[in-house]
Amino acid sequence: MERWKKMKSKRIFSVVFAFVLMFTLSQSAFAIRGENDTRETAMWADNGFAYSSYTDHPDDEDWFKIYNNESSSRFVFLTLENDRYINYDIMAYYTRSDGTPATIEAGDQGQGQTDFCGFWIQPGTTAYIKVKGHNGSFGWPGLETTYRLFINFQN
Repeated sequence: MERWKKMKSKRIFSVVFAFVLMFTLSQSAFAIRGENDTRETAMWADNGFAYSSYTDHPDDEDWFKIYNNESSSRFVFLTLENDRYINYDIMAYYTRSDGTPATIEAGDQGQGQTDFCGFWIQPGTTAYIKVKGHNGSFGWPGLETTYRLFINFQN
């Protein structure tokens, strides 16, 4: 019986130790200050990109950028899933076929709903995507206040 208790305590210690190491040494994917908070520090994304985060103060924004390396225009479809307690907004900044800059903002569906929009990205151009809290709202990790962004090229 004594031997069983020693083995059991070693297993518990091993699990707790591994858990502590995992969370101590790994970097959070959520709201890292200074990273992708501006257009200049936008995070590169590509077709099939999926990202989950939150804004942590009223002025916080998350920026992403995509590049069309194809020889023809590509349609980009953006989906932004909102958690039930926070409403996030999504906007895209891109260049039209005539070379003029353009902006599109997804129709606001509200808290807990999904916003979406799409646009054509021209060959050899970069488009920027911004996610921000609606009217300055912001969230906290673990409290169902995150957003999920999906970027998909349709052709």
